Amino acid sequence: MATNYNKIAGDYQKTKDHPVKNYCEAFTFLRVLGDVRAKSTLDLACGDGYYTRLIKQQGAAQIIGVDISDHMINKGRAAEEVAPCGISYKVQDATQLGQIGQFDFVTAVSLFPYASTEQILTAMGQTIYDNLKPGGRLVSITLNPNLSVNDLAIYGQYGLRMAAEEPLQDGTRVMVTIDIPDGSIELSTYYWSQETYEHMLHQVGFLDIIWHSYQISEEGMKRYGKEYWQPFLAQPYTLILESHK
Repeated sequence: MATNYNKIAGDYQKTKDHPVKNYCEAFTFLRVLGDVRAKSTLDLACGDGYYTRLIKQQGAAQIIGVDISDHMINKGRAAEEVAPCGISYKVQDATQLGQIGQFDFVTAVSLFPYASTEQILTAMGQTIYDNLKPGGRLVSITLNPNLSVNDLAIYGQYGLRMAAEEPLQDGTRVMVTIDIPDGSIELSTYYWSQETYEHMLHQVGFLDIIWHSYQISEEGMKRYGKEYWQPFLAQPYTLILESHK
């Protein structure tokens, strides 16, 4: 069962307040992305535009956010109306987008975990490749391919619970429950191995592939302390994947 983001669009915004999101994920993602000034970016699976706006705030010259959920895109457009910064949004399935430009970067935060088959995973990778300039870069956040079922129970202290009904192998469904102040939301995602990710990326034409570990911002370390972050850093539930065309 796929996650219906139209139903959870309002609550999903509340997940951005989680410590992992604020002090680790976004912090490391922007460091890996690097200097985007005067560059163009296509942000796939942009949701309500959280990362889209962060990238634009770093100085990107052009950025387009694409998401399959019209409710999510409407929230991004509403934010753009309140505080215009030059972001365009488009409702489209990433596997059916086709080539809409040649971008310096394509970002894909939590896109790949929604591929329920290798065919869909490859279609996502092909869309990314087709929309990059020669030498352009993919920067993505995806489920950690080094996870095992035994790891899934350790993330409760970070406001997130994960469960799978079988050992993690290509295509295994992983249910993710994220706590929010007035309840929780559930996401249905899929696990893919490092071998499958890298085979897919090479198959569509990507060159080098880099898996990045997370870093904690200075503020996050001061606020929560080393002991709080240690289990997550030892085995994070996501990793940052980078590749070049």
